[in-house]
Amino acid sequence: MDTSISKRYALALFLLTRERKLVKEVEKDLAFVSDIFNSHPLLKSILLHPKIEKNKKQKIFTEVFPRISKESINFLKLLVEKNRIRNLGEIFEKYKLLRREFYNTIETIVSSAFPLSRSEREMLVKVMEQITDKKIEIKERIDDELIGGIKIEYLGRVYDWTVRTRLEKIGAALWK
Repeated sequence: MDTSISKRYALALFLLTRERKLVKEVEKDLAFVSDIFNSHPLLKSILLHPKIEKNKKQKIFTEVFPRISKESINFLKLLVEKNRIRNLGEIFEKYKLLRREFYNTIETIVSSAFPLSRSEREMLVKVMEQITDKKIEIKERIDDELIGGIKIEYLGRVYDWTVRTRLEKIGAALWK
């Protein structure tokens, strides 16, 4: 049930922000609020507590997040009003999916031992855009357990060109 509710709220927010040309701004706002919400258990418990009045919860958003857009604040207040603030994370994920779908974009997770240089990142984006015929958003992860190489994940596929995987394949071939 929460999934369908989250989809409806995400769709309504996406349609509103698209109309007002605020899609990316609101996405950044929600990412920021969602991160704070998840990393501060006290704030989360206050906002989810049933005995704390809704208007006090709404005031928290205005005071704690003075730099986010009016649309984002109003949306958060609406979630509090409708007792849906617990769905914020799921709504945010659905919102990002809608934005990617509308703008023909794929999120690609790239894991490596070290941060990619700007030129490596640009080359990877260019190659992947040619392969997929979609815009590429790279989400970079640094994996301390990797020796070298990269692993690319997108659309349920994994392409692993890490040193670890290559060594495992060599080892498997030797022990056959």
